[in-house]
Amino acid sequence: MPLTNHQQAQLVDIVQVLEGAGANLDELADETLGTAAPESESLGDARDMISTARAMLAALSRAEPGDPAEPDGRPDWQIYLDRYDDVRAAGPYTEDWARRHFENWGRDEGRTWGRVDRVERKRFHHYNASAWHDRGVAVILCPGESAQSARIGGRRLKKHGNKDKGREVWADYHRRGLTGTLELVIGGVAYTAEITDASGMTEGDCWSRG
Repeated sequence: MPLTNHQQAQLVDIVQVLEGAGANLDELADETLGTAAPESESLGDARDMISTARAMLAALSRAEPGDPAEPDGRPDWQIYLDRYDDVRAAGPYTEDWARRHFENWGRDEGRTWGRVDRVERKRFHHYNASAWHDRGVAVILCPGESAQSARIGGRRLKKHGNKDKGREVWADYHRRGLTGTLELVIGGVAYTAEITDASGMTEGDCWSRG
């Protein structure tokens, strides 16, 4: 049975995490389905899915600079679901669900529909490339601000809450040293900045305000 777009997105995330942690997915497929015959359909399907995910990751890495997570041609409803992990996980990967969520809840929650304007600006307090005891990364927003989404190098960050002196925090807990384009969607505008320091702190616009 072919994978849905939602399942493909989930598979890409899983492959990213596992291979980033050093897992050998070919060996994992053999071990997981070790009781199957060598030419079994299940084992072949598993290898095909891993190959598909790797091809999708390679395509993303070759994408033109700008917004690798939002390539041209996707409809607004798909961008909405891809932008918000919690919305995507809460319902089917369909236009009806995306529109229903935005109209009923998303708009009031400050979420953004469709594409956004882009502005080059360090609209954050600081970015820490070695957060969580040197295990992950975190971006801390300016006081009183809240983002609809956050990405670094095309990789989605998860909202951690207001955990840094009341400032909002977005994080990846498992991958330290992430660099590239940091994108924060705030008030329907995507603010971007290039992060090059893979081991320390990058100061943002409001750093001097404490």
